[in-house]
Amino acid sequence: MIKTQVRAVPSQNRSRERVDLILRCTVDVICEVGVNGAKTSEIARRAGISLASLYRYFPNKSSIIGMLAEQYLEELHTFLYQFIEDFKLQEIDQLIEKSFSFYLEKRGFVEILKGMGSMPELAEIKKRDRELVALTMQQAAVARYGDVTAEEVYPACWLISEMMFYLCQQATNQGPEKRMELFKELKLMIRGFVLTRMSELSPAFARDLQTFSE
Repeated sequence: MIKTQVRAVPSQNRSRERVDLILRCTVDVICEVGVNGAKTSEIARRAGISLASLYRYFPNKSSIIGMLAEQYLEELHTFLYQFIEDFKLQEIDQLIEKSFSFYLEKRGFVEILKGMGSMPELAEIKKRDRELVALTMQQAAVARYGDVTAEEVYPACWLISEMMFYLCQQATNQGPEKRMELFKELKLMIRGFVLTRMSELSPAFARDLQTFSE
């Protein structure tokens, strides 16, 4: 886990509550103006504390964003590994639906990931997010189908992860109807790609797919 730079590690209830308050107010601000438009002075104002008090816990804005990203990624990691236990690649659309909902339902998550592109110091966290879904699918495929290697299946898994993230970015700028239209198209594209590519790589998958279709 990447350690974000926090000046005061909250050891008492009051300190932990203060950090949580700062994080919640940060989410409120970035949902309105984005990461680049967020100012620590506005975050402090909404939290009802002085800027000096905020800097007791976080030395700068990127450290706040980094901690939020870490929290979201821990939740995403837990979610994926719970879901993946009984996951079948033939049911890839279910993983897409679950992941899509996770990104959009976590307030500020997509805005944070987009904004991190302008923060080189947080590049490692952003990279880990992009890899998390891909690695989860890779592990599931290798565990279920012993005739494919991690190296063979990873490029397809990475591409799916990238497509999902791109759609999530676009969805935040669209209305509900357009969002669902894009989502349906993505599911169709990914499902077709996965079924075709995995059938080429894995005879076991092809047999499983035939049984699944019947």
